[in-house]
Amino acid sequence: MLVHAVLWPLALNAFAGFQTVPATPWMRRPQ
Repeated sequence: MLVHAVLWPLALNAFAGFQTVPATPWMRRPQ
């Protein structure tokens, strides 16, 4: 459960960041 608790928010942040700033290397700036 701990793994899902950590991976889920990270995946949401990455997906949200990708949609918000697709032109910016969101992989280098996770926030």
